[in-house]
Amino acid sequence: MKKQKFYDIDDAGKNWFLITAARKWKEFKATLKEQYFDENLTDEELKKRHGDRVNDEDWKFLVNYWKSPECDVWLILLYTYITCIVQYLCIM
Repeated sequence: MKKQKFYDIDDAGKNWFLITAARKWKEFKATLKEQYFDENLTDEELKKRHGDRVNDEDWKFLVNYWKSPECDVWLILLYTYITCIVQYLCIM
């Protein structure tokens, strides 16, 4: 039996796959931050905490992002967005 290397997937299936993969990647990064990140620790201490869960280059990128002002702005915008939705739902 010959294995098929490529599959013909319609646009809806491809779109579903990409959305699902993006969501899972986002969940994975959130789990990493929740379990291993502490802004009060040094980069070396953080590196020791994550073990081999993520390669060092990717971990360094994530830590730098989480410590950046850009991340803080994103969290403020997300908090504001969620607050507005909750207020809207409570009015309904």
